[in-house]
Amino acid sequence: GELMSRRALRGPIGGVPLQVIGADFYAKVVGISFATGACMELFMIKTGFYDKVTEIEAERRHALSEPPAWVLELQRQDQEYRAAREAAAKANAEKK
Repeated sequence: GELMSRRALRGPIGGVPLQVIGADFYAKVVGISFATGACMELFMIKTGFYDKVTEIEAERRHALSEPPAWVLELQRQDQEYRAAREAAAKANAEKK
């Protein structure tokens, strides 16, 4: 009974009772976290991080927009094969 209720009131931080960790502690943690995140964002903006990421993403999308060289080569070979087949069929039709 008594032992169980005492354990239920203990928080995760070294067995400190939850009543000791109040709303002001959490407000400070939230405030510090917000300020840290804002400073990190400001640093990334000032150093040109987002400009560089945008440039890299544009290059990546451009590279993916056209097929790789081996695909282009296969397409060229396929076109040559089809053209040769059509020419052979046309020559066969003219012989008859």
